[in-house]
Amino acid sequence: METNKHKGTQLKDSQKYTFIFIAIGMTFICASALVLFAKGTDMKDLYAAFSGIIGGLIGGLVTLEGVRRTVYAQTDIESLKLIPQKLIYLHKLKKEMKFLENIKDKVSSWASEMSHFEDLNYDDESEEIGYHLISLLEEFEEIREFSSKSLEDEEYKFIEIVSEIDLNIYHRMRQLFEEFNLLLKPLNIIVQSVEVFIKIPGERHVKNIMDLSNKYTRGEIGEETFINYINSSNVTCGHIVKDIHKSLPFLQLIYSDLDRGIKELNIMIDAKFKEFKELDKKIL
Repeated sequence: METNKHKGTQLKDSQKYTFIFIAIGMTFICASALVLFAKGTDMKDLYAAFSGIIGGLIGGLVTLEGVRRTVYAQTDIESLKLIPQKLIYLHKLKKEMKFLENIKDKVSSWASEMSHFEDLNYDDESEEIGYHLISLLEEFEEIREFSSKSLEDEEYKFIEIVSEIDLNIYHRMRQLFEEFNLLLKPLNIIVQSVEVFIKIPGERHVKNIMDLSNKYTRGEIGEETFINYINSSNVTCGHIVKDIHKSLPFLQLIYSDLDRGIKELNIMIDAKFKEFKELDKKIL
């Protein structure tokens, strides 16, 4: 079995042999001319020498080609022996892809929730903005945790699997994680910068909006109390929502990058499944 890689190598080798023949021919012609003019050597002696050189060269090249084909054939045989193991790793990779799918779906959910309220009047102090802020703060806490979390262990798990399958899938997986980590950094900076402190009239201390949100989540304060806290402070619910919405473009970019990368990887995985299964049949 000759792979495309082997065929490409053969083409380069044939070009190399052609150049060798041309170089030797030109060298011999030049040397022959010098000898003829200098010493009057007979042509038959030159051709006999030339024939001996060419014969030896051809014999050597034939031997080299035979060895090269034997090495390629042995390499193909060894590759075929690894097909069952590669199929197992492909199945593992297919299952692990659910992890990336779940991240993509979660990011899509956050972006969709924010996009739904993009046209809100941020100066409005209506209950609609207040209740939207409550639900948004709960999700925003998840975004903060997500953006600060390292996926290094998961990345190594994927790399370990794809390195046993195919070089192209390996490179695409590495690229996907590099792009993902690159987008995660600015998202983390944005969400960590949302530290809104509100001053309640009549109270000495300022309150962190995220602390109030956590108290609401734990049931320590109700919705009405939470909204009243905000509406009686120096900022409106709309302005807090506006700060949170700064993370939307980065969430959209992460979703787009994951969606494209996952689709491309699934296409590559399916193609490899088909290729390996066909080769597996040949083994049987």
